Amino acid sequence: MNTFLLLPGKFFRFFLLSLILSISLGSRGWANVQLPQIFSDNMVLQHDAPVIWGKADPGEKIKISVGEKSVRITAGTDGKWRVKLPVLKTGELVEVVVKGKNKILIKNVLIGDVWIGAGQSNMVWPLKSMENADAEMAAANFPKIRLFTVKNVGSAYTPQDDLKGQWVECSPQTVSDFSAALYFFGINLYNKLKCPLGLIVDAWSGSRIQSWMPLDVLRTDPQTRQESDDRLETLDNPENLRKYNERQLADWQSKCAEAKEKDIAAPGKPAPTTPLYRDRPGGLYNSMIAPLVGLGMKGVLWYQGEFNASDADQYARLLPMMINDWRQEWESGDFPFIVVQLHNVNQPSTYPTESLWARLREAQLKALDLKNTAVTITIDTGDGELHPKTKRKLGERAAASALKLAYGMDIPADAPLYDGYKIEENKIRIFFKNTAGGLESKDGKPIVGFTIAGSNYKFVNAQAVIDGNSVVVWNNQISVPVAVRYAWAQFPIVTLYNKAGLPASSFRTDHWPMNVKNFNGDTIKKSVIKKLLHPDYTSSPMKDVEKIYTSFEFKVSEKDEQVLPYRFHQPKVEPGKKYPLVLLMHGAGERGFDNRLQLLRLKSLPFWEKNPCFVIAPQCPQKPADGTDGESVWVLTSFGAPSHSMKDKPTWPMQMTMDLLNKIIAEYPVDPTRVYVTGLSMGGFATWELIQRMPDKFAAAIPVCGGGDTALAKKLVNIPLWIFHGDEDKTVMTQRSRDMVKCITNAGGHPKYTEYPGVGHDAWGRTYNNPDVWDWLFTQKKKDVSRAPSVIKPIAHAQYTPQRKDDVAWENDRMAFRLYGPVLEKTEPTGSGIDVWVKSCDTSELTMGIGIAKLKGGQLYQNKKNRGDGLLATGESQTWNHWLCGTCFSEGYDWICRR
Repeated sequence: MNTFLLLPGKFFRFFLLSLILSISLGSRGWANVQLPQIFSDNMVLQHDAPVIWGKADPGEKIKISVGEKSVRITAGTDGKWRVKLPVLKTGELVEVVVKGKNKILIKNVLIGDVWIGAGQSNMVWPLKSMENADAEMAAANFPKIRLFTVKNVGSAYTPQDDLKGQWVECSPQTVSDFSAALYFFGINLYNKLKCPLGLIVDAWSGSRIQSWMPLDVLRTDPQTRQESDDRLETLDNPENLRKYNERQLADWQSKCAEAKEKDIAAPGKPAPTTPLYRDRPGGLYNSMIAPLVGLGMKGVLWYQGEFNASDADQYARLLPMMINDWRQEWESGDFPFIVVQLHNVNQPSTYPTESLWARLREAQLKALDLKNTAVTITIDTGDGELHPKTKRKLGERAAASALKLAYGMDIPADAPLYDGYKIEENKIRIFFKNTAGGLESKDGKPIVGFTIAGSNYKFVNAQAVIDGNSVVVWNNQISVPVAVRYAWAQFPIVTLYNKAGLPASSFRTDHWPMNVKNFNGDTIKKSVIKKLLHPDYTSSPMKDVEKIYTSFEFKVSEKDEQVLPYRFHQPKVEPGKKYPLVLLMHGAGERGFDNRLQLLRLKSLPFWEKNPCFVIAPQCPQKPADGTDGESVWVLTSFGAPSHSMKDKPTWPMQMTMDLLNKIIAEYPVDPTRVYVTGLSMGGFATWELIQRMPDKFAAAIPVCGGGDTALAKKLVNIPLWIFHGDEDKTVMTQRSRDMVKCITNAGGHPKYTEYPGVGHDAWGRTYNNPDVWDWLFTQKKKDVSRAPSVIKPIAHAQYTPQRKDDVAWENDRMAFRLYGPVLEKTEPTGSGIDVWVKSCDTSELTMGIGIAKLKGGQLYQNKKNRGDGLLATGESQTWNHWLCGTCFSEGYDWICRR
């Protein structure tokens, strides 16, 4: 038996890494003493656990001096060394000297406490993107707080011994890009302690908890063991990746069938796995946590969960596992670990609903089963956006938990938590702990947010009254209640607080599986939608925006019982003067909030004073419950499809947007020579579609992270375009932007193209926060334009012409496409469409306007049920998987679809 396999996971990983390093180094050694980047100028050393390590020649004698104290150590046979210094005096400013064959001097070092902030995008989100950012940054003069942001350079297969980053003093000049969450946490601690602080941001946007855990720990859980092995097997092998996604889809289809049989809600369709670094199980642990293991620090602030919301049960197991593992790795006891609970997002819910985020919040409370942990409740701090524009309250609450856990202060830091229930005739009494002297209604009105269910498992809104440290809940229509839920929604309306001013966490007394049929929200009618979209209901997020923006009101346009909400800003109009108009197209999901409001929150220039203009910001309608209506999309292709081929008739939201645009131009003093459009992501595709449908309407356009129909490139040669993208997207989207630039240029146009390497969809922030972009846009002007609204005509696409010998065409009265690779054999008309027979189709991919159909049986049929007319799907299965489009390009395919 291999005795090494019996070693605990962390020792085995350490032994393996040391062995690899020893073999690779041989007798060459390190030559000079080297230190990881975390030990550098301006750093903070943990006063009660000052640890330093590095590399040198094997056997080299090294002296480490901190102020007047020094220790000596000899490098091991692998050249590594690590030393723990004596306890140091808090507040000291010292120099650290590491001397071996060479000498390293670390200057401006403070002795204090170090906190690590880890997680995903809400931990990453910078101070410059917060509300009142200019004032916050101007006040950030804290020379005794030091900041370190770990750079996202990728994940790793094995634990690394260094990372990239730089320590800086906290100042108005250095804090702009630093984590807002960790900054507000830090300044609240500093204002209480007056102790030097080192704040380390160790986070990656869009990351899953699995990425932050060692592989050997993940493999102790049966579910994550298989998932981890599958992902590692596939992430760097295109063919294995394709097969893995097929298995995932088949597993999802099986679960959907099982859910239908059991009459429960079907699980959400899994997003295709892509070779993104952050997706690799254990990868971010290896590259971003392992290099810090053993660093003297006080505790961790963890802000993550959005990307795990689809499997809260698994997260409830993984979070405690991760906390325990990090503590074991650090070998410094049960250091404080503070979890930030998911905030409120999307639109407020006034009716019973199911919620993945509520279930994830419930899972995050599992951290409290461990010693020295806390959960910061934030369900009342968000503004509906995925990345809230304020995190000051979050920082105050998390800091209070830290002061109690880490510094022993006797302060009320814990929010009210569910602590059991008791059925009393037709009512249910809910008990709470952490009431800080009692419960209260924040606004003094009756408590809202409670729902109650009887034996039919159907939740309805409930009445609730506070009775000491408990709340009595009932509904007169339910005589035998069985379950209660509170704040169970993406965006709950919460009014229950303790005497310390902390909100009660969402909770449920039941353990029922997700079943949307239990909720009224599953059958909400158009009239209810109208009520939810009423201006008084949805304008509240705008109240905190500068007064000059208050005219940007929420309105609703209705046609054929379909609702298209939009926001409309009007400038202060002077008689006889006309003004530019900007059409701002949002992206899909939560990104829509960012894109739609970003224009209004520019701080980098006096936007409205400099560019008085009209602004229309249409918002594709969403269902009152979670998820976007598949019939309410902007464009006619799936998100990221390579062949954005428009139909003659636009989708109804697009048609209504065009009608709305013409109406506003006709009825308001809009300068028809200065009409502009810009949009992000799905809104980027919509931007392309608008200018291709209305080429005589716009003076300029700025598509961000989206693509258009290359067949219509000639229509755009006279429209000034500035196209933006970030190359992090491993989909066809970046390629489509480049294709459009190339096609328009070849047709005689002169588009500008800017790509921000590695930022992906964060290109919108780089774009919209750049004053030069807006200066360029508002200087564009059409020379010849009719003042009358343009007539929307059907799009006439170019006729298909084969260009290569292996370019086999098939045409009918609906569409034409070409195939490179698979060979067309025959077509046969049927009663419901046309059968298309293709040879060698076992491993071929056919890219259509809506995505990719995987040809398993060699037969395609025309399908009018799957997101629109004219789509092709396989006879055996349908895999509308746009993320695989990148594979087509990488293998040299050139698919197109034309109407």
